[in-house]
Amino acid sequence: MKKLLSLLAIICFCFSAKASHLAGGEIWYSHISDSTYKVHYRMYRDCSGLSAATSVTLRYRSVSLGVDVSKTLIKDTFYSNNTCPNTTCEILSSNVLGIQVHEYSDTVIFSPATDWQMQVAPGGARNPSANLGTTSSNQTYIEATLDNSVLPNNSTVPYAPINMRQNAGFQNTFNFPMLDPDGNFLEIEFVNPLDQSLGTTYFSPQVVPYING
Repeated sequence: MKKLLSLLAIICFCFSAKASHLAGGEIWYSHISDSTYKVHYRMYRDCSGLSAATSVTLRYRSVSLGVDVSKTLIKDTFYSNNTCPNTTCEILSSNVLGIQVHEYSDTVIFSPATDWQMQVAPGGARNPSANLGTTSSNQTYIEATLDNSVLPNNSTVPYAPINMRQNAGFQNTFNFPMLDPDGNFLEIEFVNPLDQSLGTTYFSPQVVPYING
């Protein structure tokens, strides 16, 4: 049985987006052959921000194997993703946040181990939010894990991005478009938002506090 913890910063509310901020992200991987996997990273970011990078750095490690290395993931897909009308994707001066989706991927060798961790290096500050506090860094933290010690494993595949919607003062339901190619049981739950600790580069998250209101 596989337990999936999915943390995405689902942010689509009214404010004037002025800087290059990241709204969330996802990492998933698929087994190709032997110890070779293809790793994907999906980035959600402001339409009104600066241009997204053409590549991102994936850091991966296994303490048991003594491996701690980096790999460049190249951008292969880009599109806008919004159900809100007249966002900053269409009108840069709009007060309604627009979201771009950028996807990156490359092949990685994961020798059999129980404790693989992978994290995309901080690529920008997270999106300012009316209900998230600040920390010492406010850098994006996205991580995934892999146990392929017994047999090759695929992660759950987010086959489509999450739709970002306008939400203010009411409850809403979000669908998580996910499939598990290994037929595992999925448990999706919300956890505290995390960001990258100041003064460190990888695998050192800190909890981002919520603010009422």
